[in-house]
Amino acid sequence: MSGLGGLNKSPDGVVLGLVQLQLPVVKTPADLDRQTEKVCAMVAKTRNGMLTMDLAVFPEHALHGLSMDTNPEIMVRMDGPEVAALQVACVEHAVWGCFSIMEYNPDGYMGIPVCEGPNGSTLALIICHDGMFPEMARECAYRGADIMQRTAGYTAPIRHCWKITNQANAFCNLMYTASVCMVGTDGTFNSMGQGTVVNFDGTTLVEGSGVPDEIITAEVRPALAREARRLWGVENNIYQLGHRGYVAVDGGSGDCPYTFMQALVAGNYKLPWEDQVVVKDGTSCGFPKPVRKYSKA
Repeated sequence: MSGLGGLNKSPDGVVLGLVQLQLPVVKTPADLDRQTEKVCAMVAKTRNGMLTMDLAVFPEHALHGLSMDTNPEIMVRMDGPEVAALQVACVEHAVWGCFSIMEYNPDGYMGIPVCEGPNGSTLALIICHDGMFPEMARECAYRGADIMQRTAGYTAPIRHCWKITNQANAFCNLMYTASVCMVGTDGTFNSMGQGTVVNFDGTTLVEGSGVPDEIITAEVRPALAREARRLWGVENNIYQLGHRGYVAVDGGSGDCPYTFMQALVAGNYKLPWEDQVVVKDGTSCGFPKPVRKYSKA
């Protein structure tokens, strides 16, 4: 049930708009300015096309495209004019927005963001390949998210994996997933679109196509997901993960029997076939071999 895409909004509903943005080519500051204007115009389109809209979700690389160009001239800062323009667009059109920028960020990885969302929801965001790791979605849910956004720039070969992981991430965590890719071509890459909203029971509520700049809409009911987390006994997987065997043991078993988790925490994760893995850096895709070592500091 998606309220006919949000046309018939429930009092506790959250109407989502997944923006299948046309894949841009951004090489210069002028290109970046034009793309920022385009994204702001799409914010207006989400709201004007669906007056009940609560949250507009834009795909990965929405401002910069898939060139992965890290030219300092087009890097964006959180206190810069591009982010300010996006903020103004959201305020002007009274809609929440999830955007993707290539940010000047010398401090590196900041973890999974989780925050309060519209109409009492709790939002989380993962990006593209993150969704292939079930641990990422579980982290979102463990921290309270009832809607997980997944933004990507994926191309057609990933279409099937995209569908099944969006569904699995939803069901295994009793959490809505709202996922969207870029769409169209930049002359080199062809992104696939496929905006998808999945119910907390793993069923797909809506699924987009490959139409550029199409907005896929759906209403989700976070209160129902939270109800399932409280009341379900069968397949309440995220609770049962940490309370295994509660039929036999009071409160269940709360230890960690998973050797891969223990190895990650200890910093010695190693697969049985680790030495046979061929691709261990980005050189096969044209990226230089890294020289920095990982540090938690």
